Amino acid sequence: EFFEVFENKSWHMAQQKIYNASDNSLYGCELLIRLFQGERFISNGRFFPEICRDARFPGVTATIIELVEQHFLRKPDIFPPVTFFNITPVDVEDTTTTDVLKRVAQLFAAHERVLALELSEIFEPDELHSCEIASLALKESGAWVGLDDFGVLELTLEDVRRFPFDFVKSDRGLCLDEAALANPLHTQ
Repeated sequence: EFFEVFENKSWHMAQQKIYNASDNSLYGCELLIRLFQGERFISNGRFFPEICRDARFPGVTATIIELVEQHFLRKPDIFPPVTFFNITPVDVEDTTTTDVLKRVAQLFAAHERVLALELSEIFEPDELHSCEIASLALKESGAWVGLDDFGVLELTLEDVRRFPFDFVKSDRGLCLDEAALANPLHTQ
C-alpha cells in the first residue's frame, strides 16, 4: 500500500521554514513528507517511524530522498541554505540508503547547501553507537548529522557527548511536561 502511494505520485513534500531570530533571515527548513491515498491524508503515525523497521517496506528512506533529489535537480532554488530531514539508525545502517543520502548530501554541497540529517531519538543507546561509522561517512560527504527530540527516551548527556553530532535538538517536552523532569538529563 505504501509504495503504491509513491508509485501513483500521491505524495506531497512541504517545507517548514526556520528563521534566524537575530535578523529574521531564512536559515533553513525541515522537510515534511505527506502521503495521500486518494483525497485522504495518511497520517505519519501510521507509517513513520515504525516503517523503517518494517521488512515489508525496504528502502523507504532511500525512496523518499531520491524523490527529494529529483525535486532538487529541477528546482534547487526552492531549498534554503540548510535542509533538515529525519532519519533513524535503521536507515543509517542500510548501505543502499546511506549511499543515496551521501549522493544527495554531495549534490546539496555542490549548490552551497547543507543536508542536515536528524537522527530521531526513537532508539536505544546501543543502536545510536552502532551507526557511528556510517554517520561519519555521511558527514564526510557534506551532510550534518544531528539528534532530534533529545530527552524523549533513554539517551544521556554522556551518550550525546560520545557521538559526533553537529547539532542536538531537544524535545519540547523537556521544558513543557512535568513528567519529563524524570528524564536522566535533569539529574546530570
